[in-house]
Amino acid sequence: MALDFVPGPPALETVTSPGGHWSLDIAVVPGARTGFAQGTMRHRGVVAWRHGLAAPTRPRFAVVADDGAAALFGCWDNIPRDVSIEILAPSGARRGLLEEPAIVRAVGVPMREIVAVARHGVWLDRVPRMQGGLVWLGSAGRALVLDLEDGTLRAAPG
Repeated sequence: MALDFVPGPPALETVTSPGGHWSLDIAVVPGARTGFAQGTMRHRGVVAWRHGLAAPTRPRFAVVADDGAAALFGCWDNIPRDVSIEILAPSGARRGLLEEPAIVRAVGVPMREIVAVARHGVWLDRVPRMQGGLVWLGSAGRALVLDLEDGTLRAAPG
């Protein structure tokens, strides 16, 4: 009998920007043909955009910046996917999709080493957190920084 049970994703999760003016609802859409999650971004309670998200099932983590940009990380079901990070502009337009090779380049070690020590999904070992316009996260014991403006992921300085 398997002992690695992972509960299903929450039907609805809301992630709020540090300043509290922007909020992203991530809703699981049962029976959807492509993907299962829909995002709805609100600015001061008014819907700014609503559309499907790139991660099948739903992203594992999300952050929202004070300007309304957002980043979605991983996939709830812990299965390696083409999309590791989805970056969205305040308008809802996709600023970027980062795949496994971008993670490997930023971390600087082979994927098998990253997966071996991941604690949150396939590649993350720290929960992403916003600080200014940057997202701080970690993989394989290394601190990484994601710039939401230009979509670059790099090793953190120092």
